[in-house]
Amino acid sequence: MRYDRIAPLFFEKNRNRFLEALPKGCIAVIFAQSTVFRTQDVPYPFRQNSAFFYLCGCEDPDLIYVVINTEEGSAKQALFVKSKNTFDQIWHGYLKDEKHFQGWTGIETVLLHSDFENFISSNYREGFSLYSNLEEPSLRFSKNLRPRVDFIQALFKDSVSLSISSVLSPLRMRKSPLEEALIKRAIRITAESYKELLGQIREGQKEYELEAILSSAFLGRQASGFSFPPIIAAGINSCYLHHEAGPTALKNGDVLLMDIGAEYANYAADICRVVPVSGQFTTRQAEVYKAVHSVLNASIDLLRPGLFWTEYEHVVGELMSQALIQLGLLKGKDLEEQDPMYPAYKRYFMHGISHHIGLDVHDPSDRFVALEKGNIITVEPGIYIPEENLGIRLEQMVAIRENGAEVLSADIPIELEDIEALMKRS
Repeated sequence: MRYDRIAPLFFEKNRNRFLEALPKGCIAVIFAQSTVFRTQDVPYPFRQNSAFFYLCGCEDPDLIYVVINTEEGSAKQALFVKSKNTFDQIWHGYLKDEKHFQGWTGIETVLLHSDFENFISSNYREGFSLYSNLEEPSLRFSKNLRPRVDFIQALFKDSVSLSISSVLSPLRMRKSPLEEALIKRAIRITAESYKELLGQIREGQKEYELEAILSSAFLGRQASGFSFPPIIAAGINSCYLHHEAGPTALKNGDVLLMDIGAEYANYAADICRVVPVSGQFTTRQAEVYKAVHSVLNASIDLLRPGLFWTEYEHVVGELMSQALIQLGLLKGKDLEEQDPMYPAYKRYFMHGISHHIGLDVHDPSDRFVALEKGNIITVEPGIYIPEENLGIRLEQMVAIRENGAEVLSADIPIELEDIEALMKRS
């Protein structure tokens, strides 16, 4: 754990909100992430399950959080942990006992895995429904959790079984002040690292070299790494939405698109910037850049509590259509003859305009629920013109406030003139 410890009260408040939202007459079982191996004994990097972390705040694998919520409304909580053993202690050092987890999480009842079946059976009632994260892929490969998974599936095979996301997603969509602070920390790490990188961009560098510079800068600032595989794309690669950094060399006359974000305390940043490799945009690159930037600013101006996703996307589509006409990429006739299910602007802007962000870079969301105060989303219009080797995507992170929206990533340079000035200075 590289980040500063988060006070247990934060997770206790999350659990209290979860208990208020959890229906009566059910059992909730949330499994932590398991260690997953890429080869016989070499694990993939561990990253805690987001739902489990939101409720318990532990970075340990193979834990289980259980809530028994009776019809009378009384809730019983327990956390299940692995027993200490000599093998784990030899390989991993200090092992945490039940007392440690009590203090870390604020959950009073901490039991061993071996107590799981008896605890569930003694509290189970006929007609109870199940809320769980059994759909998590890693559970299929977990040696330590698989027996508990099999037991739960057998017990509830004839009962109503629902994903825990149906209860947690609405809660996670509204960020608390502490969550916003953690996200801002991830943004600050991203901003500082990005500015550091600008001074090192040179013709002839490879995309993967820039990824290495960013990775080092993130880790040196207490981030766990990237919040998603970074998109570092030069030239024609800027037109490929999820291009991963490779051996392509930077060339003067090309743009470099960087869609990146640090992860701090499991909370994500996600921003996108585009710079000219030579230090100055060509006339055409500047035209497209300004068009995307204009759509970005106009889209942010739309955001407010009560705005529905479909209305938002429709207006953004109209903004983008007009921008593409001004750039000569579309004509008025294209709009008159377009398929309403696949508007003409989709030829050049084919992805969504926004997504929620938090513990996951694509955090839980519901497009049929209006925006509300406390939401944090991205705004990321783009125009991609493969025949011109030119892709421009600009992305900001935005918090929904009482009367509008606030850009949280405003400290990361985005004005065309500022970008060119920084590139020349470097």
